[in-house]
Amino acid sequence: MTLYGPNETSLGSLTVAGWVDGVTISAQGNLGKLTVGGLRSATLQAGGVATNVAGNHRAVGEVTVQGIKDALLASVVNSNIAVWSLGKITLTGVNTPNGGTAFGLGGHTLANYTRGTVHCVNQVGALTLDNVEDYAVRLVYWADGV
Repeated sequence: MTLYGPNETSLGSLTVAGWVDGVTISAQGNLGKLTVGGLRSATLQAGGVATNVAGNHRAVGEVTVQGIKDALLASVVNSNIAVWSLGKITLTGVNTPNGGTAFGLGGHTLANYTRGTVHCVNQVGALTLDNVEDYAVRLVYWADGV
C-alpha cells in the first residue's frame, strides 16, 4: 500500500485488532497513530523507500503493538519500521530470533521506545538502542546534515 501526500500526513490513524501480515505500508508523507494486535512480515515506512530515509524527514507519531490474545507466537515477527523520526513506539512480544535475518526499527530520532523492560526516550543518531538476536533498533546519523 503506497500513500501519497508528501507535505502532510499520509495516514492519520490505523487500528487493526488482529495481525498486520505480509503488508508494506509506504507513505510519502507522515504516518500518524498505528495500533495493531501484531506485525508479521510487515514493513512500515515513511518518506520513501526504507533505504533512503535521509532527506525525507518524515515521521511516525505512534506505533503500538498490543499483542494477540492467546497467540502461540510473539506479536512482532520479522517486521521493520523505517522512518526518519520515530515517535512513541510500544512493542509487546517481539520474536527476536529470525533465522539470521535482521529486522527491527531504523531512523534518525526516537522520542519514546518500550519493549518489555527496555525503555528509552529522546534519542538521536548513531546509536543501537536495543539488540537481541536478529532484532535491533538502530538510529543513524547522516554526515551531510540532512
